[in-house]
Amino acid sequence: MNLANLRNKRLEFNLTQKKVAEYLGISDKHYSSMERGTRSISLVKANMLAELFNTTIEKLFIE
Repeated sequence: MNLANLRNKRLEFNLTQKKVAEYLGISDKHYSSMERGTRSISLVKANMLAELFNTTIEKLFIE
């Protein structure tokens, strides 16, 4: 899983971790852990992130 893409996309869209966390309905601490890879990302949240960043799950997490 390429979590650097997650951070890069967030920055590309000029979003803070707090804003992404609010979109996902989780705390900013939880999202920060997901971005660092210390907490797993559910398929539902992965899909929400892909939609937010106008991409696919594969491009966001695998490529």
